[in-house]
Amino acid sequence: MTSNRSTVVCLILFGLAVGMGLVMTAGLLIEAPEGSSGRDHALHSVMLEGGDGIERLGNVRWLWLVFGLLQIAFYVGCMVLGLKRPPKAATVLLILFGILYAGTFALLVNVDQAWARGDTQMIIWGLPLPTAIMMYGVGGVPVLFTLLYVIQFDRWVVTKLDLEQLDELVRRKQQESDA
Repeated sequence: MTSNRSTVVCLILFGLAVGMGLVMTAGLLIEAPEGSSGRDHALHSVMLEGGDGIERLGNVRWLWLVFGLLQIAFYVGCMVLGLKRPPKAATVLLILFGILYAGTFALLVNVDQAWARGDTQMIIWGLPLPTAIMMYGVGGVPVLFTLLYVIQFDRWVVTKLDLEQLDELVRRKQQESDA
């Protein structure tokens, strides 16, 4: 990866990190919705109950959606930064997988909102719809990144030439220490 490209990716990653910090700060500074930390349980005095999900989360849900999307962009940016000499197709593929990941996460947040309102009660493969999206979508999309990484590792991250140079460096250092 050229120095110029690395600098651009690092600046983008820095911007994403600052954005995550700002969103987290905003989430911590806004007033908590009524009952967000629980209220006295009707039957058990030593227990608290959470109440309605829509009331508890309020607008914080959307802040954390933005936070999650920034995290996904940061994750993809770190992978792009780790590619040594990527063809354009590699960067495009990682960005497309990142968009798929972000879309799946946004879908999860929206479906969870609908579930909390009671708009949908769909069960998929034995799981409530938000849980199924979390398990199979948000949990499954990173498998695509892993497969791509495993398949292309010797071309995009550490090449045969890199390993030969490392072997030569180790041989030279051993000869210097033996002398």
